[in-house]
Amino acid sequence: MRSRLSFFKWSAKEGRQWKEKQRWVFADACEQEQSAQAASGSANASADEDDHHPTAFDEMLQGAAQPRAFTQGLTEPELAAHERKRKVTRLKEAPVRGRNKLGRKTKEPVIAPLIRVEAFPNQSLAVENGKLRCKACKYDCSLRKSSLKAHLSSVAHKEKLEKYFDSLVDDDDLAGLITRFYEKNPDTQGATVATDTHVYRWHVMESLMYAGIPYAKADMIRPLLERASHPLTDSGNLGRTYIPLIQERGTFPAF
Repeated sequence: MRSRLSFFKWSAKEGRQWKEKQRWVFADACEQEQSAQAASGSANASADEDDHHPTAFDEMLQGAAQPRAFTQGLTEPELAAHERKRKVTRLKEAPVRGRNKLGRKTKEPVIAPLIRVEAFPNQSLAVENGKLRCKACKYDCSLRKSSLKAHLSSVAHKEKLEKYFDSLVDDDDLAGLITRFYEKNPDTQGATVATDTHVYRWHVMESLMYAGIPYAKADMIRPLLERASHPLTDSGNLGRTYIPLIQERGTFPAF
């Protein structure tokens, strides 16, 4: 009896890959080989399953193949401990309640500012442009007696008042020095200028020298300096008149 040929296919492992193979064989041999191949294939599969242990790289590849693998499970970044404890301060409008709803009831008294100046002497109070002004603090005060007392009793006012009186003493010394100088030199330029103007020009020249600014630049800022209601003169006259006196006195302002 003739044996018939059959087309036999099987899988064989080459290295780390399985490859399909095929060839013509006799039917009897094919059946024997198929049964043997099936038995060996099941044994190899079980052996591979026992030998194969998934690695971190395999888990990474498996996870990357999933949809939205790189965004799945992500949440907002967790704040650090000091950020969680931090309180964001926000400015809030002060609540209007009680008697503040109608505003301040005490109005400015209708009196002359000069009355307050006379009532609180030696406090550097003066009347400027119809208002009560504290010259030491450079501050427009209220005419209300309670508010004025609170300002005059403050620590800041007392400190500035002391410096203000020191400056007045210094100005008096300068005025006396300049007066004596022009009494001895009546023909010197500037003998007819007011003493207060001389004192102001002295301070301008002294400040330029203290700051290391060439006094010739005083001409460039002369309009600004003259806004203090004191006229200046040419920078050359300032230098000739006040530099020798400042050097003779030998003191600079304590800025």
